[in-house]
Amino acid sequence: MANKKISELTAKGTAIAATDLLEISESDGAGGYVTKSVTGANIIGSKQDTLISGTNIKTINSTTILGSGDLVVGGTEIGALIGGGIVVEVFNDNGVNKALVASLTNLSTGLQWTISAYQSSTIGATAQSFSDGLTNTNAIIAQTGASAAITYAAGLARLYAGGGFGDWYLPSISELHMCYNSAAIVNKVLGVNGFAFSVNYWSSTEFSNTNAYIRSFSLGTQTTFSKAANAIYVRAVRIHTI
Repeated sequence: MANKKISELTAKGTAIAATDLLEISESDGAGGYVTKSVTGANIIGSKQDTLISGTNIKTINSTTILGSGDLVVGGTEIGALIGGGIVVEVFNDNGVNKALVASLTNLSTGLQWTISAYQSSTIGATAQSFSDGLTNTNAIIAQTGASAAITYAAGLARLYAGGGFGDWYLPSISELHMCYNSAAIVNKVLGVNGFAFSVNYWSSTEFSNTNAYIRSFSLGTQTTFSKAANAIYVRAVRIHTI
């Protein structure tokens, strides 16, 4: 079996199998490199021990090797382009490493929170989470009694399919706060497609029968706006397992 270079696999987002034979390059100490082989099993079965720089971490051409000899490939950080979008936060969910990924562009520069028929109606607890934007978004759509539509923020975000993924949604107010905190890095990567710093963005978190939470990216604060407001930006997010 021919060797696969780790850089080629990670660049293409190719899954690594336990049976794969992979190449890494290590400095030979004399200005050159020595090619070595490892198996995919060493990568996908790697331990997540506490890492201490200079003690049990060694970097070889941007590939990290633990002191135990296990290999970890393709570390994910804020600003990384994965999962159809850009990483704004990374976290561990019950032992599973995940990333909050934002869409690569604003989906709208001005849209109402929900359709006009429900702009004065309370959804309730299922749309009032500060952390679970997907549940909020689904509840907003369910209240309309119809399939998601691009005519309002939650529907537009839920229908977005960046990267071929179908689990995008309107961020909760806390998830939107994560987007704001990472905006400077995101904008260095995306340039004109980054977050706008002079506008407000919708969250999916309901405040009352008439208002929902927004975050001002110009002031760095959160407040509430009328669900009927149509000058609010929309950015979608999703959770990507890494």
